[in-house]
Amino acid sequence: MNIRRSIVRSCVGLVIAAGLFACASEKNEVKTPVAAEPVVMNTTCPYSTQAVNPDITADYKGKKIAFCCKGCWSRWENATDEQRAAMMAKMK
Repeated sequence: MNIRRSIVRSCVGLVIAAGLFACASEKNEVKTPVAAEPVVMNTTCPYSTQAVNPDITADYKGKKIAFCCKGCWSRWENATDEQRAAMMAKMK
């Protein structure tokens, strides 16, 4: 009878220890937050009025602007601040 009790206690102890270990490992797991991709503010290119490619973008005063191609992106990069402001006004 003592042997059975000893075996049962050992089994119960192992089950409890396994449960505590599993809980502890879940609590210690570090989950890094996934940053949301900034959403582009336009669906058509400000120069060509064609659909934008979301991979070709520029940041302007906290806004992400998308372009249809590298050529239009290059035009934006070479534009003056006044020209960019005028384009932003058209997009709104």
